[in-house]
Amino acid sequence: IDALGYLLAGSDGGNDIPILDSLSVSDGMEAALTACLADELSAPAGSGEMAYWRGGADATGLLPPEGSTPLAAHISGAPELAAALAGIGIVSSSSEAQVMQPDLRPGQALTTPDGGLWRWDGFVRKTGASDAGAERIRQRQRLEELQAGFAEAAASESRLATALEEAEAALAAARETQATCRGAAATAEQALATARRDEESCRLRLAASEERAGDLQSGLATMRADLAVAQTDAAALGDDAALAAAENEARQAAETQRGHLAEAMQAESQLAATLRAARDRQQSCAAETAQWQERQAGAVARVEQMQARLAEADAEQQTLAAKPDEIAAQRHALADRLDEAETLRQQAADALRTAEAALAEAETAQREADATLAEGRESQIRAEGARERAEETRRVLLVQIEDKLACGPDGLAALAETEDAGTLGDLTSLEDRVQRLIRERDTIGPVNLRAEAEMEEVATRIESMETEAEDLVAAIDKLRTAISRLNRQGREQLLSSFATVNGHFRDLFKILFGGGTAELQLTESDDPLEAGLEILAQPPGKRLQSLSLLSGGEQALTALAMIFAVFLTNPAPICVLDEVDAPLDDTNVARFCDLLREIANKTGTRFLVITHHRMTMARMDRLFGVTMEQRGISKLVSVDLQTAERIRDVAVA
Repeated sequence: IDALGYLLAGSDGGNDIPILDSLSVSDGMEAALTACLADELSAPAGSGEMAYWRGGADATGLLPPEGSTPLAAHISGAPELAAALAGIGIVSSSSEAQVMQPDLRPGQALTTPDGGLWRWDGFVRKTGASDAGAERIRQRQRLEELQAGFAEAAASESRLATALEEAEAALAAARETQATCRGAAATAEQALATARRDEESCRLRLAASEERAGDLQSGLATMRADLAVAQTDAAALGDDAALAAAENEARQAAETQRGHLAEAMQAESQLAATLRAARDRQQSCAAETAQWQERQAGAVARVEQMQARLAEADAEQQTLAAKPDEIAAQRHALADRLDEAETLRQQAADALRTAEAALAEAETAQREADATLAEGRESQIRAEGARERAEETRRVLLVQIEDKLACGPDGLAALAETEDAGTLGDLTSLEDRVQRLIRERDTIGPVNLRAEAEMEEVATRIESMETEAEDLVAAIDKLRTAISRLNRQGREQLLSSFATVNGHFRDLFKILFGGGTAELQLTESDDPLEAGLEILAQPPGKRLQSLSLLSGGEQALTALAMIFAVFLTNPAPICVLDEVDAPLDDTNVARFCDLLREIANKTGTRFLVITHHRMTMARMDRLFGVTMEQRGISKLVSVDLQTAERIRDVAVA
């Protein structure tokens, strides 16, 4: 790339940058451009030591030949060449260019994609000649492609290096995660083994406790039987003192057995609680073990993915490592081809100068012969045109004489009642007289026998239309009056309702916010019927601002104040509120419920509130809920909270 750039920059040996290096050619039109401008493309743009291209030339009115494609559409990056390329067109073949060359205007030229040139002044350059300028443009474009490819390769190498670093970091993190997972799995397994040992111990203790409880129950039953026997014996004996002593001993023995039984039942309940805790711990350990196993499997998959990405990055890095050698080989090959092209250019330039000198002499002779031939052809064409016009005029006169006079030219004298045509006057006066007589005849026209009847019909239609027009004017005036009256009444009612709603809105805003102020304003027009509406609010501790600048909760409270303000202007017997308390916190829900209770007491409106908030449910008079006892079967449940409160108060009392 550096060698190719050096050769392109220093091939002319001067300090000026050729305009050829600053333009861009598309669709393979390099040969067509160099065929038209040749060595002039080596001059710089703006200023130069020997020659240069000056911008700003006026090419207005100069267009490419008709039927050709503008060459300027394929050239970009050099506005100084706009005037030079304005009259140049591109055709597909040299035969087409040869046919179109005689019709070229000054400044126009035709060229082909393979480098042919046909100018307006007769100059022709055949296709197929070697052109160093076109080759220089191709090499310049190839240099730009190589530079873009090199930049893309460098960027790709940088991205791959970054991806490699990220993959290595991800691999290290995955390995660390895997080690952590393994440690956690070992810990979970140890905890599971401990839980299993605790469970076995609890089972043994529970079995012993159950066996002890059985023994105690058997002893208690035996003691109860002994007590019954003792009571029977005491009744049979009749000795009160002995009976009292036996009863006390029996009671003490029973109390002792009850204490043992209570201790056994307490031990049993403790063992049952221990067993439940051990089972819960076992289930949690199993869940944690499964979770850690899933995380371990995910970490292994992540490590395998990172290893695959690392292998891909290594392969792509090896591929990119070979790119600089390939680019260097291409650069050397291009340098060799450039040297060969420069040698061919020098040889072609020498041959071109010799051929151009000979061609200039031949063109001079050809132009002289072409000028003479063109003059002769023009004279012949003018004479033929004059003869054709005279014959056409004679034919038209014969047709007119036949149509209008029904005779031939020989019978004109007899028809004019004269033998000498000179006594008739000049032709212009005769034609004027004839035209005047024809106009007078056409003006008179045919006789209309229904003119009077048609006049009466038209008069009747005019009277009917005038009557309809008067009716329409009266209807329009009446309609305009009605519209004005409706607009006036609408404005009055709108302003009255607006003032009422605005007053309710201020009061409700203060209730919901615990202070502050708010108002409604008509905007964008003085006419209330065409004005817009803007909501301004000032919560406590803030400045007055538009609704869109408030927070979400403030906007919700302001909207509730607006809705209830409109509702209070014309209350309804029933009002349905669907989850209006969803964006509110508990404090604002309490204010909303208080306001709802106040409006219900004031207007007598029954509110049907749909909500999921527990505080709102607690403040309602009656609750209705939908439950599903069985799959696919819904059931409506209702609770009268006021009745429930009265029942509770009665029960407490």
